[in-house]
Parts: sequence; C-alpha cells; structure tokens
Amino acid sequence: MSYNNKHNNILAVKNEQIVHINDVSNGIDCCCTCITCGEILIAHKGAIRKNHFQHEPNSSCSNRAGGTGLSLESTYHWAFKMAIKNQERFNCPEYITQELSEILSLKTSFENIPYLILTNTVIEQIVNINGSSRRPDIQANIGPYKVAIEVTYKHNTTSQKKIELTNEGMEVLEVVLDKHQLPDERILIDLIRDKEWPKLYELLFEHSRVILPEKWIKLSDRLKEAANAKQFNQEIRNLHSKLRQLNEINNSLTLKNTDLNDKYNACLAKIDELEVMYAEGSSWRELLRDEKNLSHQLKSQIKCLLRLYPEAEAELARLEYAEEFND
Repeated sequence: MSYNNKHNNILAVKNEQIVHINDVSNGIDCCCTCITCGEILIAHKGAIRKNHFQHEPNSSCSNRAGGTGLSLESTYHWAFKMAIKNQERFNCPEYITQELSEILSLKTSFENIPYLILTNTVIEQIVNINGSSRRPDIQANIGPYKVAIEVTYKHNTTSQKKIELTNEGMEVLEVVLDKHQLPDERILIDLIRDKEWPKLYELLFEHSRVILPEKWIKLSDRLKEAANAKQFNQEIRNLHSKLRQLNEINNSLTLKNTDLNDKYNACLAKIDELEVMYAEGSSWRELLRDEKNLSHQLKSQIKCLLRLYPEAEAELARLEYAEEFND
C-alpha cells in the first residue's frame, strides 16, 4: 500500500498507532483522532473525492480539511513523542558536565550514548497557567526536576511558552528535528505499525538536536567552576603538605648536619690531643736518648780508668747492670 502524503489528512491516530485512511472504517466509527490536536476525526471514504480524515466543523486545528497544516510534519512530531514515551529515556548532549550528570543520574548506553531516565511520562497533558491552557508535548521527571519536552519540526518553542512553563516549575527541553534528514514516511509508518520504538527512537534522535534548559546550562557552568576550584584547592593543599614534608626533611638534615659537625669538632679535638701527646712522647724519647748517650760516654771513660785503676771494675759492672735495667 502506498502512503503518499502529498494530500493532507490521510493519517490519524488509533489506539496509539498511526493509521492510514484506507485502513479504517468509514465515518466516525473509525475511532481515530487527529495527530496534531488530538480531536476526534471522521473518515470520509467515497467514490467521488479522495479518501481523507476531517475534523468537526467548529475545529480550529491547522490540519483540518482545507487547512494548511501538513500531515507529514504532524506524523513525525507524534511519532517522536510516542518513541520518547515508550522508551522512557531522553538522549542528552555529550557536553553536559560530570557534576550535572550526577544530579540528573545520567546513564550511558552500550553504544556509549549518554541519556536521561524519564519517569511519570505523559503526552500532551493540559497545564492551566493564569487562566490559559498550555499543552507541552511531553511532561516527565528527570532526577529532581519536572520537565516539559517540546518536539519542534519547523518552529522553535516560543520564549513566552518557555517562560510560562518555567514559572510553573518545569524545565523546558527542546528536540529540534532536522526536516532535511528525517526518514521516508513509509519507513516511519512501518516502524510505528510494528511498534519498533527503540529503532524509531534512535532514528529520530539521530536526525535532531537537543537544547537543554538555560538553567541547566548555567548550573552546569557553576558546578564545573566549583569542581575546578575544589580541584585547585586540593592541589594547593597537596603542595602545602609536600612543603611541610620538605621542611621536616630539611630540619632532620639540619640536625644530622649539626651532629656531624659536633662529631667532626670532637675528632679535631682528639687529633689535637694526640698531637700533644705525640709531642710529649717525642721529648721523652729524646731525653732517653740523651741519657743513653751519656751512659755510653761514662762507660767509655770507666773502661779507660780500668786500665789505670783495677778497683774500678766493680763500679763498671754496676753501671752496666743499671743500663740494662733502664733499657
């Protein structure tokens, strides 16, 4: 079956499925709703005009019969919302900081793609703001934050809508689809019909970009600065610790140097003492040599006298004995 979408209003939603006009019953019994606004549609299938869905006469939907809305745009928009709801996750830009990722409980897929876990996810639930109604594409919780996710195809979310949702305590995330890179409509409808939500989810996120809330970006920057300051302070503390260690080592070396100086001075004093003792010993030895020389002189004189006086022999013997005793 061909899903040529050059004509408007040939696609609708039934039981959370995209259906083609040719695949449903005629009239209001088709039980279909508009992809764009969610209102009940009536299937018109006849022999004269081409089959199409039509809103009730008082509808203001841009995708009504004769309107200017594009079913293809609405189909992608609806499909992405359903894919996010069914996957209960939201791919996140890689530039998110580690500190913010911890707050948001950032996860990483097997393909190394960062994503956020969605809880309490609802689609197009009306939010009453100051007497007027706003209908975010998706409302959910991410970590401690309540978020509104807006899927855009041609026009970004208005600043006024962002401000109103933010004032209601919601952080607004935008997913901007690249209309030049999106898959063919037939592939899209087949994936929806087969409930291939994971493939559809990855396919659509592959051709889109995510805009984080300004509050998160500023918070991320502050957390990054705080982390850098904390790291800098830790490095300073580490340097102070190393400086204390170096001071302790220096003090220890100073004490050892003082001890070595004391020992060196003690050695010098001992050397001086030994030199004095050596000098004294040298004087004593010189005196002893002088005495020995004198003794030899006396002995020579006595021998000379023996020749003259025999009675001096006894005296010579006494002197020799005394000399041996002194040696």
